[in-house]
Amino acid sequence: MNLKNFFLVCVAALLPGVAMAQEASTDFQLEQFEPQAAQGINMLNLARSQPLAHLTPSAGLFLHFAKDPLVLRELGSDETESVVGNQLKAEILLGLGLFDIVDIGLAVPLVMFQDGGDLGQFGRTGASIDSFALSDIRLTPKIRLIDPEWAAGFGAALLVPVYIPVGDTDSFNSDGAIRAEPRLALDWAHDSGLAVVANAGFQLRPKREARNFVSGNVVKWGAGLQIPVGWEPMKVVSSVFGTIPMEDAQQLGSVSLDELERGNPIEAVGGLQFQLPADLIAQVGAGTGLNAAVGSPALRLFASLSYTPFGEKDVDTDGDGLLDSVDQCPTEPEDIDQFEDEDGCPDPDNDGDNILDVDDSCPNEAGIPELQGCPPVDTDGDGFQDHVDKCPNEPGIEELEGCPAVDTDGDGIFDHKDKCPNEPGIEELEGCPAVDADGDGIPDHKDKCPDEPGLPELEGCPKDGPKVVVTETEIRISETIYFDTGKATIQARSFNLLDTVAFVLKRHSKITGVRIEGHTDDVGKDASNLELSKARAKSVRDYLVSKGIEEARLSSEGFGESQPKADIKGLRGKDLREARSLNRRVEFRITEIDGKNVEASDSVIIKEETTVEE
Repeated sequence: MNLKNFFLVCVAALLPGVAMAQEASTDFQLEQFEPQAAQGINMLNLARSQPLAHLTPSAGLFLHFAKDPLVLRELGSDETESVVGNQLKAEILLGLGLFDIVDIGLAVPLVMFQDGGDLGQFGRTGASIDSFALSDIRLTPKIRLIDPEWAAGFGAALLVPVYIPVGDTDSFNSDGAIRAEPRLALDWAHDSGLAVVANAGFQLRPKREARNFVSGNVVKWGAGLQIPVGWEPMKVVSSVFGTIPMEDAQQLGSVSLDELERGNPIEAVGGLQFQLPADLIAQVGAGTGLNAAVGSPALRLFASLSYTPFGEKDVDTDGDGLLDSVDQCPTEPEDIDQFEDEDGCPDPDNDGDNILDVDDSCPNEAGIPELQGCPPVDTDGDGFQDHVDKCPNEPGIEELEGCPAVDTDGDGIFDHKDKCPNEPGIEELEGCPAVDADGDGIPDHKDKCPDEPGLPELEGCPKDGPKVVVTETEIRISETIYFDTGKATIQARSFNLLDTVAFVLKRHSKITGVRIEGHTDDVGKDASNLELSKARAKSVRDYLVSKGIEEARLSSEGFGESQPKADIKGLRGKDLREARSLNRRVEFRITEIDGKNVEASDSVIIKEETTVEE
């Protein structure tokens, strides 16, 4: 047989050959069947969405035998030669779960035995593959994306196997380069044990050529099925998988496209899985390649034994000596009293109050949760049970949470409704006494001008009306504040008016900010008028401070002739004098109520009134 007419009809499922013009090489990995760590959670070579529980380890040994995974065929003939005839691998599988959402798998594949024909077609005439070799180590982090418990059994995970190039490149067991394969794992599982799995990944690899074969990045796919058989410890597991090269084969001589397209390896395996005691998983099965591609064997046999805890470790949460897996009440300790001790639950509720006896302070008397199972008591007979009665030994009323009503000042208004409980008062003032601040015989709560003596027929206001009125935005004065001409000295005749303003401010403590504004007429220079208005406003502020008004409540500002109250345009004589008199004024603007800034347009809590009240 002329070996020059031989060519590769199959391609490594996962690995390309070394780039070379006339000769092929052995430095690519032949194997495409790669078992996952944590067998029993994962399915053969397919990953599932479930990770190992937090800090839960997994360990296993997976043996698999492949017959004729690499065969050469002469062009135009059915004559073949096995390059790798028999290969037995033992894979050490380790895993560890983290945070119940991530796990990390490690696979160390060891070729225990392999044989085959001459490697002359791979540049090594007279040589054959070694009996023992190491394959590339696989490190596989996986993170769950969708928990099947949240999505009616549907789950998803993302994993990225990383291949560490420690394998033997002389026997088709390593690419000689680091590889990575982002992969998506999808699955669906039913409570019966039926499960469907699908994996798809993209393996990143260097571009390489070997005669008519070109390999680079490949798409890897796989689908699996788990079927219950009616006996819970045993299941049927199966997997179909393959690769799709991203590089096209080269046309050489008379090689047909049909032959070239056989570089997409596909394989199917299946077997039985047994769940043994102590979280052990055993598997045995077989499979075959579905085409003649490289890495697609004529026969595959496998067997494995793994330690894979499912879910969380079996623990004794309540510390009653029964593991949670057999404890019907895993968070409530059994009270060992020779009554149904084997179920792990505390004794029944003797008094029928729905409070377990172990939590019931009065286990033989029906009670309530608020009293730890003891019955409620009403010592003073007022209808309020002692545990909610603030005065359990004295009959009381609901408003006082069971305490008796008291009228300290004897005004007929109970203290809990009396705003002045230590002073006899009247109902209109919620128990506070009536006050007549201005001494006009009309109590303040009925006096519209409580700060100025007035007449009954005017509801307490003086005949000429009030001097001071509080509105929403200002303290309005009905009289003029007089100053010495051209000066900021307040004349004595205005002291009474300013005393009233001070009294009003003291009574209206909620007015926390007042701006005193000074204005002049248009006579004189603008600059002089501005300074005079500021000085007069400050004089008024100083006077009010001297009468006991806090400085922080008062500010002053002068505006000169810039804000006239009356328009003097076109006026002459008496009309002009009266208009100018109106423009010479001091105003009190409310700028703050209870610490909150207000503007003239704001609606504040003080409404216009002709009385000053708290």
